[in-house]
Amino acid sequence: MKPSFEVKLLLKPSEALAPDNKLASKLCSAFGITTSATQIGVQFLDSSEKIIYNAGWSPRIRKIQEERDFELTYKKRYAIIGDDIDAALRMAIDQGFGKEGNKFKAQVEWGYQKMTLSISCKRSASDEACCKTSLPTEKMSRDILIGEAPDEFKNWQDVQN
Repeated sequence: MKPSFEVKLLLKPSEALAPDNKLASKLCSAFGITTSATQIGVQFLDSSEKIIYNAGWSPRIRKIQEERDFELTYKKRYAIIGDDIDAALRMAIDQGFGKEGNKFKAQVEWGYQKMTLSISCKRSASDEACCKTSLPTEKMSRDILIGEAPDEFKNWQDVQN
């Protein structure tokens, strides 16, 4: 697995935002950002004790404005210690994420204070009502995320850090 990289920037709101709370024009031009906004509704699957999150998983369901289907993401995170990305990748591969035909992709999330390896799989589920960014009920979201889950997530308690 060869990871892509996502760099997370911490910006001072007073410098990053214009008086109308939209991105400052200097950021838009520097990064090629358009000023149009897309509404996205998001729900995460977990217990109030964050059992799934504490096991390194982050399953979510999203509804993006004007998209017909729900976007499902099953993400497993690994701490990168001492900038050793290869060690985190080896751990993910040892836990079965490097198998041939595996639909998981690797990404290094590089923030100001730490780096994290995310192994994620995206799926979709039909939204027959197609209600812009409306999300299903909590029970329906849970049923969709569990019903569409890859085997690695179905067995999430066996794949722990």
